[in-house]
Amino acid sequence: MDGNVDQATRRLLTNRRLAVLVVVAVVLALLVLFVADNFVLVEIRLIVTRVEMRLAWALLIAALGGSIIGFVSGRFLR
Repeated sequence: MDGNVDQATRRLLTNRRLAVLVVVAVVLALLVLFVADNFVLVEIRLIVTRVEMRLAWALLIAALGGSIIGFVSGRFLR
């Protein structure tokens, strides 16, 4: 009986690893497509200065910054 449980557990872990690997591969492929599609040079005007950078990097930095601000503000509003 224990042999069947161990084998089922191993199969489940292998299936989970495969599912995680597929999800990670899809996310990475989408990220590569996103960066390739938004690789134009744009000028970003900040309050004091102007910066030229790739649109993909600007969007990723803005998304990361917004995520951090949302996470931190969610912690303080509890």
